[in-house]
Amino acid sequence: MNLKSQKLHVAAFIVVLTSCASQPPLTSFQLGMASQSQGDCSNAIKHYSETIEKNEYNKTEALANRGICKYQLKDYEGAIQDSEAAISYSPKAPGPYITLSGAKFRLKDFDGALKPLHQVINMYPKNFKARYNMAFIKHSQKDHEGALNAYNKALELEPKSDQEKKSYLELLANKGSLIMFMGDREGGCKYMRNAMAQGVESVQSIVKDNCQ
Repeated sequence: MNLKSQKLHVAAFIVVLTSCASQPPLTSFQLGMASQSQGDCSNAIKHYSETIEKNEYNKTEALANRGICKYQLKDYEGAIQDSEAAISYSPKAPGPYITLSGAKFRLKDFDGALKPLHQVINMYPKNFKARYNMAFIKHSQKDHEGALNAYNKALELEPKSDQEKKSYLELLANKGSLIMFMGDREGGCKYMRNAMAQGVESVQSIVKDNCQ
């Protein structure tokens, strides 16, 4: 299983639902959400910046969402700055920690990337994104025992969203690849066959070559 083909989870941007009744003009924060939902992060950043500069009531959410946009635009230093600011205002919200970790990982600060994930897991042991990213980072850094433990912890959780279900299958495949690498071919094949049976096509060649 090629880890390079995978992506770290980034916290989903924060959405505030509004009624469909007659409403006043959209706020800068709502305009930011609309732009971000359409994949226009450059405009979203402009709108979120207006919210932050005006010190509006949803400044914290604007910081968190702007951090995600900066991450997606590969401005990792900016993502770190915004995520840390959001955490300072709302230290119990897991999303900015996830973004912070991803940005530090992209800057090759691997120890720094793990710290926010530990903080999330300490607060919310069943946070799937934190568990998934923990396994991904440890495996990518060849911490095989640590990665195996992280895979086991993540696979104990029940995936909720469609994205989490897809990621759960990737965890099965990656755990199988790791177990095989560590010398347990049959055990690794078991996990990869399971993942392949549920639609993970990337392991087909590995199973074909190693699990006959």
